[in-house]
Amino acid sequence: MKLNFGSGEVIMKGWDNADVETHNGANIIFDFEKLPYPIKDNTYDYILANHVLEHLYHPDKIIQELGRIAKHNCILEINVPHMNSEGAFNIGHISYWTKNSFILLTTPVGWERKNNYKLEMISIDLTPTWFSKYIPSTLRFHLSRLIRGMYNEIKCKMRVIKEVE
Repeated sequence: MKLNFGSGEVIMKGWDNADVETHNGANIIFDFEKLPYPIKDNTYDYILANHVLEHLYHPDKIIQELGRIAKHNCILEINVPHMNSEGAFNIGHISYWTKNSFILLTTPVGWERKNNYKLEMISIDLTPTWFSKYIPSTLRFHLSRLIRGMYNEIKCKMRVIKEVE
């Protein structure tokens, strides 16, 4: 099974579409800030969170909860605006993301033992803006710390690795 987490108006056929709004056409409605979610453990093989985590107060806890509802080897795909992009500062955005944010999520920490799973990085891509794509990638990465508008978004895929009994 696949979950489109924070579907908004993008309803995907053949997927469970979860949202906080009832009028968008999602088939699962709940408050993303209230844990645990009304979803059984080990339900999904693939979870997509497309531009939703930046709207939530505790994205680290949300990701832990997504890990709970994920099956072993589930792919967790997260897309967020890069912290120095124009889109990062839209109304309603309350968390800001860099490449390092995702690296920290896949670094062993105490909650791994508590939840019996870990996140393994598959890929992380920084999408350059139309003008910065002409700047060599290494230079662009370092300039992004000083100059806004080098990247639009971060696209990350991680694998949920659970202890198999």
